[in-house]
Amino acid sequence: METISRRGFLAAGAVGAAMVGVGGFGAVSRQADAAFVRPPGAESNAQLVAACDRCGRCLQACPYGIVTPVPLAENLVAYGTPTLAFDHGCCDFCMQCVDACPTGALAYGGPRERDLGVAVVVKDACVAWDWAGCTVCKDECPVEGAITLDDHDRPVVHPEYCDGCGKCEQVCPSASLRA
Repeated sequence: METISRRGFLAAGAVGAAMVGVGGFGAVSRQADAAFVRPPGAESNAQLVAACDRCGRCLQACPYGIVTPVPLAENLVAYGTPTLAFDHGCCDFCMQCVDACPTGALAYGGPRERDLGVAVVVKDACVAWDWAGCTVCKDECPVEGAITLDDHDRPVVHPEYCDGCGKCEQVCPSASLRA
């Protein structure tokens, strides 16, 4: 868990007070709804922010080390809540993070239990869009049919199959996929 300094805490409080003073409840609500790839079992970003007590148990439970806290600099409202970073691994839906959650912020049976989202190809960064031949994301994808190649051997993500596990993002040599 990221440690916050006294100065950081006071600055966050001042920003919060200023937002309230200028009618910033809409901004707070938008921050709660900010798009993060959340661990399995999160109903929505806003629900997770409201229910999570930032205890860090889900971070400790993840065997792959991909559950990380949202940094304060990234989002004041969601600070410390769990998000997924696929730099060193992907999610195989082992559900250990859900089992570790004491508040129900991550729970079984919700709409996001086995669906984290859909991968997106960043065409400007994808090496297959400049020259054919890179098929790493398609080859490594654990879900049959989630990533195919078009007529020019460029990756195409099929949302009806992609579960957002992050394997493609983890193995991409050019960081052109985002789960």
